[in-house]
Amino acid sequence: MRTAKPGMINKEHFQIFMTHIPTDNTVNFDGWVTGFTDNFASSWKGTPVYGRMDDLYNFQGTTRKISLAFDVVAANKAEAARNIRKLNKIAQFLYPVYSPSRGDSGGNNSQVLQAAPLLKLKWNGLISNALDGAGLVGFLNGFSYAPEIDQGQFFVKGRGSGKPFIAYQTHRVQFQYTVLHTHLTGWTQRVVDLGGGASKYIFGGDDARELGGTFPVALSDPVILPTDGSTPEETEQDPAAPAPVNPAQDAPVISAGENPWGGVPGVTVGENPWGNTVPPVLQSQIDGLLEGGYQAGPGGFGFGAGFAQGDD
Repeated sequence: MRTAKPGMINKEHFQIFMTHIPTDNTVNFDGWVTGFTDNFASSWKGTPVYGRMDDLYNFQGTTRKISLAFDVVAANKAEAARNIRKLNKIAQFLYPVYSPSRGDSGGNNSQVLQAAPLLKLKWNGLISNALDGAGLVGFLNGFSYAPEIDQGQFFVKGRGSGKPFIAYQTHRVQFQYTVLHTHLTGWTQRVVDLGGGASKYIFGGDDARELGGTFPVALSDPVILPTDGSTPEETEQDPAAPAPVNPAQDAPVISAGENPWGGVPGVTVGENPWGNTVPPVLQSQIDGLLEGGYQAGPGGFGFGAGFAQGDD
């Protein structure tokens, strides 16, 4: 049953997506976000030195943790039951993948851990991979949800027995997420040929994909490199397209005193090619020539002494 929701709250660009990487299971929620924190912490190890008030510090690293809180709201009984199953899925995402049971015992003791519960988390541009705009890899430090009992509940008929099960209308969800970046998080130096051996620093280490607009918060689409290895700016030339025109190279050069229409078929040097009248569309251009030093006569236009005035 479809339910009407305000604005774009249930649109894909504003939904919260979480994917369990080992199993490729995905769960999504409407973006009723109530809290968001993107926390960066740098670690420095200090060594005390006799005679110094300040320790000598060595940089250890920078970590990133995201805290997200949102509401899971149901408009009817069916959506309330669906929300419970989604919340169950998040709790299940905290657990790893095990191998199939081995031997004749068939018990859990014969199974070994195969994959840790790594996740991908995506919410608009605030939680996204800077390289491709997909989910941000990491893991949950913990997850909690609490029903808003005062907002009421639905009674869902259980399968088989038909007994009523409680499905609350609203749940408050919050969790902390540790980010594991899949791209270089740091600066690299590039030498730029500017004549003086200048250099610049690029965050992310890739000249072709600038991460300044996508890390840590994306304000634009990421740069997607073509699979053939060419740069994004390169485009294939259409063989049927006409050759490009360079006005600076292809325009004729007219010297002072020279008839600009000389050599044009049907136009005699010294003759006005428009006869006794000038098209109105060219009148403003002619006025500009006169102001710039050109002189007019019955035979056409030209510069001062190099212009044949014709017979009076």
